[in-house]
Amino acid sequence: MSKEKARMAKTGDVVRRQIADEIILVPVRKSAEELDSIYSINPLAAQIWDLLDGQKTLGEIRDILLQQYDVTPEELDRDLADFVEQLKAEKLITEA
Repeated sequence: MSKEKARMAKTGDVVRRQIADEIILVPVRKSAEELDSIYSINPLAAQIWDLLDGQKTLGEIRDILLQQYDVTPEELDRDLADFVEQLKAEKLITEA
């Protein structure tokens, strides 16, 4: 399956919170001692996170973001792929 047609979904054990101007992802499956498992993300990453619903393909998410952000398609492709790979490596998302 091509990456553009892949559908990714959150694992269900991560909480997204906004505290002042900071957006964080907090995995609830880990112990309180593992403070390095709290992820601070930028607004673009937060938008990607919100769109990873298991229904939209990565290509559809890319198209939505291209309409909302002043970024080149190449930059967005790179940022989207990098963020998705990071989330997969941390087991915060899975292929739907």
